[in-house]
Amino acid sequence: MSRIQRIRPGGSRPRALSAEPRGAPGRQGRSSACGAVATLRGTVLSPRSRPRPGAALSAAIGIFAAALLLSPGIGAAQTGGASTPARGEATAAPRESRLFPGAHYFPSPVADLREPRMAGAVIGTDLFEAPSGRERPRFSFPSHDDPSRDVQGVVVLGTNLPVWRPIGTSYGGVQIGFQVGVNARFRIERPSRDKVGTDWIVALPLEAAHGRWSGRLRLLHRSSHLGDELAETTGAERIEYSHEAVDALVAFGLAPDTRVYAGGTYVLRSITTYEPWLIERGVRDVASIQAGFEAEWPGLSGARAAPLLALDWQRAQRTEWDDELSAAAGVRLKASGREFRLLLRFFNGPSTLGEFFLTPESFWGLELTADI
Repeated sequence: MSRIQRIRPGGSRPRALSAEPRGAPGRQGRSSACGAVATLRGTVLSPRSRPRPGAALSAAIGIFAAALLLSPGIGAAQTGGASTPARGEATAAPRESRLFPGAHYFPSPVADLREPRMAGAVIGTDLFEAPSGRERPRFSFPSHDDPSRDVQGVVVLGTNLPVWRPIGTSYGGVQIGFQVGVNARFRIERPSRDKVGTDWIVALPLEAAHGRWSGRLRLLHRSSHLGDELAETTGAERIEYSHEAVDALVAFGLAPDTRVYAGGTYVLRSITTYEPWLIERGVRDVASIQAGFEAEWPGLSGARAAPLLALDWQRAQRTEWDDELSAAAGVRLKASGREFRLLLRFFNGPSTLGEFFLTPESFWGLELTADI
């Protein structure tokens, strides 16, 4: 598979990521994140030490403010230095084929764990530490199995493929793509490597950019499936977590490789709300909101590593608007003509696994992402 390029305005064809200098004016986005997560057993937060959603959100705002002051281009503007075009600012139409153009107007958010990507990961999670029974009747683990501090492997296989660009202007353009992905978790400390569950997504994204502004509109389907081994071991019942929805995100480039974004989702049809157990709880699945921030800092001259920071915040009606915060910090690496990201991840909020969407979860992890 050929590597996806970033749109580099300026009248020339977009260069491959390995050939494009960092911090170049008019740089148009970043490649999709693909992830892998690892943490030490014992670092998982207990219910007493788990950060409260409000405290986590306050900390995220503080991190965002500090990163904003340090982001490339912002400091120069404040001190009267020369400014450079912000991330996503287009100055000329790219000259390449309209079919499978190999470039994105709206790169997938790095910190959003639900985005399709390629990933291999290990996480330490407290998903099963609290008593179960929010999404389904209560289930329990065997007496010899302590799931309170669970180390899980994560496999994420997905793609974000640009398909057709009907419009390309001197300030941006419009293109249609295709996304598909599967996210699976396994209890790797167990000899049988029990599968916890898998989440699937299929989407048709419409991306657009004009100057510093960019956006994405998607028609998508999500579904989730409980792992057979987990069901056999614990007696957990599978729920029908599935919906079709339209979501939209709009981003503004603050500086090269720095952007803020916000948007929301409207659910067209949700099978989840027809679950008898969830009907009794009054669960509704109609809408959600999302916002985030991303920044990368150019590395030293000739260096192949550049630090980066990403934050993503979401709330959904199906979780009674509980805060969901995901953060990632690390470095972007180049090797053998490919790009990789090594990230320290943190997550706190209702689990992103559809089969446990009402269960609170916290984890720390180490993630490796790769563009292939």
